[in-house]
Amino acid sequence: MGFVFVAQDVTHIDPLVRAACGNYIVFSQSSTENRRAAREILDLSAAEAEWLGVLEPGECFIRFVGDRDWPYAFLGRIPSDV
Repeated sequence: MGFVFVAQDVTHIDPLVRAACGNYIVFSQSSTENRRAAREILDLSAAEAEWLGVLEPGECFIRFVGDRDWPYAFLGRIPSDV
């Protein structure tokens, strides 16, 4: 069974809830505080975290937490016609 948790403000997600998440899809974050939180959650470099402020609509960082075959975040694009 899987769950999808959608939130507008990354900093308002309880750490207990975040600890239970296995996959993340993070879209553009306008506030410095949210970019900092997303950087920690996704284990992004400083340069990658800066991208969080300039992603276009539909672009996102994706991270599969704990996946041994793909342990790092990567850029993704969600088509608008889906």
